Amino acid sequence: MLLIADGARWIRNFYSDLLAQVPDKQMILDWYHLRKKCYGLSSMICRGCKAEAAFLETLYCHLWCGQVDETIQVLQAYCPQVKNEKALDQLIAYLQARQGYIPDYGQRRQERRYIGSAHAEPEETRNALEPGNQ
Repeated sequence: MLLIADGARWIRNFYSDLLAQVPDKQMILDWYHLRKKCYGLSSMICRGCKAEAAFLETLYCHLWCGQVDETIQVLQAYCPQVKNEKALDQLIAYLQARQGYIPDYGQRRQERRYIGSAHAEPEETRNALEPGNQ
């Protein structure tokens, strides 16, 4: 069973508690929602549009490959230039809480496996999901 989720706490609890007895299950964080969370916090974290674009490109490249630890290191290294430390801490906590559900999206895409709930997302969003297609 594959559960594609938006990262909500109640879904993670449902997966770990109520589906505990289900064999061969996997949950992944929907790529769309992961990008949306990063994008939503980036304007509070970065100082200016250029900094934000570079920041997001770096995050997306690491996250697309499922490199959560590396992403967190990038975020921690960004601390001296951050505009809002609370927003940075919020993004780090978000990634840490969902780390086990962030796969290598690029590999899954290459294998033609689901990386999100494409049926629920707008067509223009599905076409711009990969890093570099912004």
